[in-house]
Amino acid sequence: MAITNQERVGKGLELLRAGLAPYVEREVQEAVRAGAVNMETVRRFAEDPLLKNKPIAEWDAAGLLTPDQRTARRTAGRDRG
Repeated sequence: MAITNQERVGKGLELLRAGLAPYVEREVQEAVRAGAVNMETVRRFAEDPLLKNKPIAEWDAAGLLTPDQRTARRTAGRDRG
């Protein structure tokens, strides 16, 4: 049986989530440690009903992409050496 577009998109989003989760978690922790982002900013995302009571590794792709864009803007000038 052929795979549907919905199944293709679902698989793609799951792969995106699986790849982004460790990266976002690491970058958020580093940004908090470096003082580029405060914990209040991170908590605002954690208050989202879809993300509430879940560790970053279990967030969906949309939840992972939103804080990453904001964290990237704040940490873009940081030396990644």
